[in-house]
Amino acid sequence: MGEVLAVLDQPAEAEAAYGKAIDVDAGSGWLKTSRGLARARAGRWKEAIQDFVEGANLAPDDPLSRYWVAHAQIRLGDLAGFRSTCAELIKRFGTTDKPDVAVEVAFTCAIAAGSVNDFEHVLRFAKLASSTDAKNYYYAVTNALTLYRAGRLADATQQARAAELLKKEPISAWFILAMIQQREGKSADANRSFEQADQSLRQASGAKPTNGEDPRLPWMLRLRLELLRLEAAEILKRPDTGKP
Repeated sequence: MGEVLAVLDQPAEAEAAYGKAIDVDAGSGWLKTSRGLARARAGRWKEAIQDFVEGANLAPDDPLSRYWVAHAQIRLGDLAGFRSTCAELIKRFGTTDKPDVAVEVAFTCAIAAGSVNDFEHVLRFAKLASSTDAKNYYYAVTNALTLYRAGRLADATQQARAAELLKKEPISAWFILAMIQQREGKSADANRSFEQADQSLRQASGAKPTNGEDPRLPWMLRLRLELLRLEAAEILKRPDTGKP
């Protein structure tokens, strides 16, 4: 029921449904993380992070659960906590050869600057994933973001452009390009990339279901994109016009 309500963009109802499910299965990390997402969608990040931390503790081998801990820490301005979460990820999954694990570690540690002292670990994770499947959009865009964090702007641009070709509406790639272009002093290009991404995000977030299909972005993806948007808007000195 919680998943259905999430799809219907009813966070309060989804939170209540997940709460009832947790009463039955208190040991489910997935349920705790899911309720955290409902609370995050409602903007209640302090409550959300409690669920995310509990969810991560219940699912220690799931790197995605720790992504949401890191995401909430950034939203709450807890850089020290973010760094600690990234250090834990590197320590726990440092020897992985699984691309689906490596990409989550890389993306998590690239959602904000200053995640780890030695960023080469993060670059290695991103490269491991992207080298296994050049047509995977998430792998490509994660590689672009890590290269941007490393200051390798030309390489980051190349990867972001490659990612553009893999998805009809490559919103995250456009936000990353906007940040790259702004750092390169290409303000006009940066603003165009930002506008393109922002318009697509707003349209996808507010779209109405038709013919039994819901074109709206899932909560998880929307929250990820909103975090990129917030950073890009700050870098470009754009006004915060609120959540898409």
